[in-house]
Amino acid sequence: MSWLTFTLVSVLLVALLIFFISLPWWRSSVVKGTESVNTKIVKQRLAEIEGEVEQGLISEEDKEQAVKELKIALVDETKQHPPTSSSSFGVLSIGASVALVIGGMVYLSANQLSQVKVATDAINALPSLSEKLADGSASDFTPRDVTSLTLAIRQRLRIDPTDVQGWVYLGRLWMAAGQQQQAIDSLEKASRIAPENVMVSVTLAQMLTATGETVSLRKAQRILFQLIEKFPENDNFALLLSVASAQLGDLSVAKRYFEKVKAKLSPESNIYNELSMRIGELEKNRTNGNQPQSTTNTGFEITVDIASNMKEKLPADGYLIVFAQDADSNNRIPAAVIKVPLQNFPRQLALTNDNAMMPDYTLSHLQNVKLVARISTDEDVMPKAGELEGQVTTHVAKGSVVNHSIIIDKELQ
Repeated sequence: MSWLTFTLVSVLLVALLIFFISLPWWRSSVVKGTESVNTKIVKQRLAEIEGEVEQGLISEEDKEQAVKELKIALVDETKQHPPTSSSSFGVLSIGASVALVIGGMVYLSANQLSQVKVATDAINALPSLSEKLADGSASDFTPRDVTSLTLAIRQRLRIDPTDVQGWVYLGRLWMAAGQQQQAIDSLEKASRIAPENVMVSVTLAQMLTATGETVSLRKAQRILFQLIEKFPENDNFALLLSVASAQLGDLSVAKRYFEKVKAKLSPESNIYNELSMRIGELEKNRTNGNQPQSTTNTGFEITVDIASNMKEKLPADGYLIVFAQDADSNNRIPAAVIKVPLQNFPRQLALTNDNAMMPDYTLSHLQNVKLVARISTDEDVMPKAGELEGQVTTHVAKGSVVNHSIIIDKELQ
């Protein structure tokens, strides 16, 4: 029931209740008015009878007979209008009953008590279901578990939309239910709320990798590059990056990070065999010159560092902007650009076709590029005096992500 319907029904109910309450008094006033008129008529007739006796028109016996008949008529008139107390009570009782019935129906409909009970039960079950979800047992969820947990988490997120753990739980739940896009959307919301939360970033990268879709795999690559930059010794991040890159067809990255963790994997494990087979296929395709371009990306994995004489000029707050321009023309429009908050150096970033500003002008359209790394106090790509910059010119290897380094070593004038 909508609030408009609820309001209209409530107004009608109040009006009906007022009508029933007022009805006895209306009837009472009508009866009293009638009795008042009758009394005046009787008094007037008695006065007339007295006058007729004084004038000798009627005898005393006739007078007594007339008065007696008048009294009988008055009694008969009164019987036709009995006291209204009992009828008033009946009307009020009917009105109260109607009000209670209609009010109860409106309350039950408006408050959805059955749904409230379901929500309450779900919230009470949230701790145990969340523990089951965190333990990786979500595949064992019954449809009732999924419904209850989804409802409980949504209730929790309505109260606090910035609840990172709630969005993570919801994402895992959607993934367990086979709803990949909803799962990714939930984790991306969590990532926007807490961009520095490693657990959120890893979970999002895992979900993106599990889709097997090119766009999602490229997003996973970027996330994992950033994680490895912060935690270079974490073998799990390296392994996941190798898996994502192998699915994407990015041979150089897949092979590089697989070699990093290969010795720590059991040769009999499924992931070892699958990665080995996939990398072998990619090497064979490259040797034969028929590597499918649709599954590869073009760009650079760039390590950005700052010269020692520039470190004292770093702003307290700002952005690191890395972009690529055509080195063979005067076109200054970046073919790809990435902007990240200023943090410690060195930093490792992936600059690929995914970072193109226009879909019809990417790194794949260029032969040679100028890679520029700039430190700015705002997110504007246009150069300003006082900003720090470094650059390098290189060739674009279509279908590959090539490693490069840029040293920020000059101040713009």
